[in-house]
Amino acid sequence: MEPFGSVKGFYGKRKLPPGPNGLPFLGNLLQIGPKPHRSLAKLAEQYGPLFTIQLGRHTNVVVSSAEMAEEIFRKHDAECSTRFLPDAVAGGLINHDVSMPWISTGDQWGTIRRALSTYLTNPNKLDKLQGLRLKSVTQMVEHVKEISKTGQVVNIGNLAFITALNQMSNTCFSEDVAHFNSDPDGTEFEHAVKTIMKVDGKMNLADFFPWLKYFDPQGIRRDAKAYILNQTC
Repeated sequence: MEPFGSVKGFYGKRKLPPGPNGLPFLGNLLQIGPKPHRSLAKLAEQYGPLFTIQLGRHTNVVVSSAEMAEEIFRKHDAECSTRFLPDAVAGGLINHDVSMPWISTGDQWGTIRRALSTYLTNPNKLDKLQGLRLKSVTQMVEHVKEISKTGQVVNIGNLAFITALNQMSNTCFSEDVAHFNSDPDGTEFEHAVKTIMKVDGKMNLADFFPWLKYFDPQGIRRDAKAYILNQTC
């Protein structure tokens, strides 16, 4: 499922795909509920692989099939490149305007993308760093073997998170930043990443109703900013 935060550039004034009728002011927020992946899958069965939903003040087009996603991203990749910027990111991250996941498409985005391709993600560079990634996976396998001898329960989510985090850190810095046998909160860096992901991933009413950004009713912007500032001090 790929929801688009904005459809202005993609559709302009053309007719949007069909979709469920929403409530005044709320749109389809109540239909989506706490498990959006399941709700969107059910809506796709009724409205097809391309449909429109209204989330508060934001109109979203949902793509629910691989074929439709391939068609759109191949022919309209530029229009779909700019991501919706959550209020927690805009209010919390100091340098989000130069961060690859959040920056808008343009000259600066192109420059950063070319730099990443040249120094980090090109095939030759990735081949040279294959051993570092293998090291992270080997550590994961050895850890599972070790705890299986004692009959302990494996936390798959935490295991996958630490492995992925170490793969990225080894690619960038050639060292691990998280450890399987650390305390429940993990290392300071690991705890920071988890907490920021948790805060930024919360459902924020200010994202659906922009006028609420000034009031921050759930305190999400405040928490994101306070925690990130605490980690950078």
